[in-house]
Amino acid sequence: MIFHQEELLYLLFFIPLIVIGYYFSERKRTRLLVEFGNMVLLNRSIGSGTGRRKLKFFLFIIAVIFMILAVAQPQFGMMSMVMKGRGVDIMVALDTSKSMFAEDVKPDRFEKARFEILNLIERLRGNSIGLIAFSGKAFPECPMTLDYGVLRMVLDSLSVGMIPVPGTALEEAIRMGVLSLKRGRAKTKVLVLITDGEDQAGDPNEALDLAIKEGVRIFTVGIGSREGVPIPLKDTNGKIRGYKTDREGKRVLTRLHSEVLEHISLKSGGGYFTGPDGIKNVTDQIEEMEKSDIGSRHMTLYEERFQYFVALALLFLIAEMLIPERVARQV
Repeated sequence: MIFHQEELLYLLFFIPLIVIGYYFSERKRTRLLVEFGNMVLLNRSIGSGTGRRKLKFFLFIIAVIFMILAVAQPQFGMMSMVMKGRGVDIMVALDTSKSMFAEDVKPDRFEKARFEILNLIERLRGNSIGLIAFSGKAFPECPMTLDYGVLRMVLDSLSVGMIPVPGTALEEAIRMGVLSLKRGRAKTKVLVLITDGEDQAGDPNEALDLAIKEGVRIFTVGIGSREGVPIPLKDTNGKIRGYKTDREGKRVLTRLHSEVLEHISLKSGGGYFTGPDGIKNVTDQIEEMEKSDIGSRHMTLYEERFQYFVALALLFLIAEMLIPERVARQV
């Protein structure tokens, strides 16, 4: 048996505190009765028994324990299933160059891009999705997969400056994306470039020709604004410790370079988008593309069993309520 919300089991640590509180409450009650008068006569006249109160309290505590176990979502009994994927093959290339630290979109370009990729993953469930990180070089971070949990973990591990080669190598990102998509199973293949297009390294046209030859449609999503903004330099805690400057000590400004991104997307039969609806527009177009079988994934699921614990909790609560604390005595 496993618990899906096992952190809620920590609530069980409050049970001893409740028991201790009850113990001191009973001691105080007994002391007050002794001070008031003869305890035996009082119990007879009032018809109240210590044993009944203890039994009611015991039943209540057991009910609380079962309720805590229920909300922790106990699961046991495995069920196997095969999840078949039918969709398109998608590679997402994320710019990790230093200019992605710019804060012309909130909280900054990189975090905005990462948030947009999460939206893409949620909107395109059922499609095979992979991930590439690039700056002056491009590296495959996650092959195309239907396991979106793994994809999210890889995405969370990415950071600005993780690739020590400066620049924005659109050529390498496109080439890497095309080579990755060639290994896919779907008939329709899509590369999504998310970048500000700043400080381009190399000429993307040669890689673009390869994409057209392989039938890869490229969608580009521009992150940032057309107005120049400074590039923050951040420490490992994400705090700004200055701004990037040139050799003369002047702040270097970065802006969205949309011309090249438009050229890449339109020539490959994709599209260029920017703004708050950029990813939405991309996913809307991908959803309209031809789907094909992209493989299957075996999954093992545990069955929910919380209802048994809820039933036991209610049973003990009903028993506690049916036991009277005081019994009328014949005088």
